[in-house]
Amino acid sequence: MASQFRAISLLGVSQSVKLRKSKQLNEDTIRGHYATQVLIALINSGFMDELESGEAVSVSSFAAREDLDAVVLQALCDYAYELEYLNQNRLHTQRQGQTGRSGAERRLVVRVCLR
Repeated sequence: MASQFRAISLLGVSQSVKLRKSKQLNEDTIRGHYATQVLIALINSGFMDELESGEAVSVSSFAAREDLDAVVLQALCDYAYELEYLNQNRLHTQRQGQTGRSGAERRLVVRVCLR
């Protein structure tokens, strides 16, 4: 809060409002950039194809089978889950029994990511 008052006193109200809007736009852009990179990584690793099979997918088992870093794959899945690209239907993680989107939803996400 103190930084907002300092910005207003240094820049003025109109410039502070423009700065705040610019910051929000940048946050949205950066979030979209990282979401795209995460989805591409999950697609390229074959993880999304595994989810498409309809069976429950264990992150640690998939990582071991595909010779991937389980910690990194878990972090990618957690991020995709937080952004609601994965839900709790078919993705099984070590921490909780979490799962992923329905087949139609995943196909839509994959189609959008590949365009």
